[in-house]
Amino acid sequence: MIQRENNKVFSVSLVFLFSVSFALMPILASAAEIFFGVNNKDIGIDAKFETGIFINAQSESINAIEGQIIFPSDTFEFQGFYSGNSVIPFWVQQPVLTSQGIVSFSGIMPGGFTLNNGYLFSLILKAKQKGDFTISATKEKILLNDGNGSEAKITKAPLHLNISEKVSAETFSPLYDLTPPETFEPQVSEDKNIFGGNYFLAFATQDKGSGIDHYEVLETEQFGSFKSLFSKNNQWVVAESPYLLQDQSLKSDIYIKAIDRAGNERIARSKARRFMPLYENYFIWIIIVSIGIIFIWYRLWKRKN
Repeated sequence: MIQRENNKVFSVSLVFLFSVSFALMPILASAAEIFFGVNNKDIGIDAKFETGIFINAQSESINAIEGQIIFPSDTFEFQGFYSGNSVIPFWVQQPVLTSQGIVSFSGIMPGGFTLNNGYLFSLILKAKQKGDFTISATKEKILLNDGNGSEAKITKAPLHLNISEKVSAETFSPLYDLTPPETFEPQVSEDKNIFGGNYFLAFATQDKGSGIDHYEVLETEQFGSFKSLFSKNNQWVVAESPYLLQDQSLKSDIYIKAIDRAGNERIARSKARRFMPLYENYFIWIIIVSIGIIFIWYRLWKRKN
């Protein structure tokens, strides 16, 4: 009787352990961590420093991430960021200061990412007062590359810094970058769900040095067009992909300029999809008028002689 009771207790315990194990498996398997890296956690007042933001996928495949980095704005002055060599090839929102002390970001990694020390981007900050302070992440969302967009459990690893008057050494060196962004090909497309079905320009590239700062677009009339003689809109404009084309007739040549944070540029071109009619080309009219003038001059010369 006692043996039977013991077997019953053992069976219940075994079932309980298996239940707990299966319950913990998704949690343990889908965990991911956003953490920080800095050369020196002791920083002097008025010193600029760089803190890197990293992701530890913990052997899981991750294909999307978003979140915010928060820091005390009365202690740290935001100076900018770098994103060169980021594991995020396509930014939905590049890191940007959305409000005082808050930097927001989001991006996707097609095909998934599985490294344990993946570099996302770096913040450049300047210390303004002494004390112990923390930089941390919030509102994080990490999606697994499992075909369902499942959310990964996230563990937090905030960065603790000590700002002191005793530390006087500069902790930041400007990034030396002379390499322009990588080559790319902009695409003209249309989609009923984007810009009401109007034509738009899609573009993206990477910069492995300082990271992409912004893009600029220029739409120019085809060479010889009457419109090019009177157009005042042929100037570069800051743009984001997708970009609604101003010339929906697709008769313009389109140039897209990618500029990195060191000022290096890469320009790509999308040729006009449609050629302008001959009667819109002033060179044709110049030729016709020139032939007419020569013909009239010849007739007058012949009549006179």
